[in-house]
Amino acid sequence: MYQGNGYLLATGVVLIVGLFIVWILCLIPSVDTPRNNKVKSQKFERLNRVEGILTVDDKQIPTFNVGHLTLDETITIKFYNNLGKKVQVTDIMLHEQSLFAYAPLGSWRDKADFSVQVLKHNAHSGTISMDLADEVSNILVDVENLNEYIEEGKVTQKQNEDYVWVY
Repeated sequence: MYQGNGYLLATGVVLIVGLFIVWILCLIPSVDTPRNNKVKSQKFERLNRVEGILTVDDKQIPTFNVGHLTLDETITIKFYNNLGKKVQVTDIMLHEQSLFAYAPLGSWRDKADFSVQVLKHNAHSGTISMDLADEVSNILVDVENLNEYIEEGKVTQKQNEDYVWVY
């Protein structure tokens, strides 16, 4: 008689634990699988030698290649990237004078932040417009965002230097 009750008790415990596990699993939000995140459309458009736009569904991702980008014939941003690797800004120049040369030692991002501060100081003194300084700052944010996509393996470059979204 006690063996039957032990069997019944064990079965009841197993069922309760099983129901508890199922309940916990139902509470955990489902993670989208790659099939659910399928990109419907993508298009790459090169704007000039250096800039491009990768449009993925409704999202536009600014892209950059090796070269010089001149803004308002005043500021030049130099870009470097090895095919499929992260993009780096190698210099920011104001009136053809390197701002990275005056920046403290550090990463390209540290030097770029220093350069933006110099540009904003020049904007306050009237040498350049604040819009131009802000444009440089926005480009640096775009480079950081692109690098995150590249690092995550979501964006890569083809041999012709066009960017593509990796499905």
